Amino acid sequence: TSSLLETFAAGLKDGNFDPESSEYPTMIRFFAHLCLYLRMIDIPVPLFATQVILEAYLKVLEAEGKRELVAMYAGALGDYAVERYVMFLTSLKLTADITKRRLALTHAQEHGLNVHRVVVVTAK
Repeated sequence: TSSLLETFAAGLKDGNFDPESSEYPTMIRFFAHLCLYLRMIDIPVPLFATQVILEAYLKVLEAEGKRELVAMYAGALGDYAVERYVMFLTSLKLTADITKRRLALTHAQEHGLNVHRVVVVTAK
């Protein structure tokens, strides 16, 4: 499985998959969940490949407008989780409704992200 994930992640990095194709979201979703499932049952997965795949899945979620799921999957990125979630928050712009911004912070807290750190990094 490690070689499968590494090969797929390399293909993503090299642009071998068309994000505009109808199969792309389903394919990314499958591989993201495969990585997370293998991790959950304590089967080692390559860290870099997992990060590449989860990052691609986060972009799919954002494109599909599934904002409520972004914190959960960003939280799976480990050390990169806060930085990635900050990227999402800054994409909301200051014109976003205050309720949406509060909800985004609530989602961050629910999924184990350090909300204080998220707020500080976002403010910078």
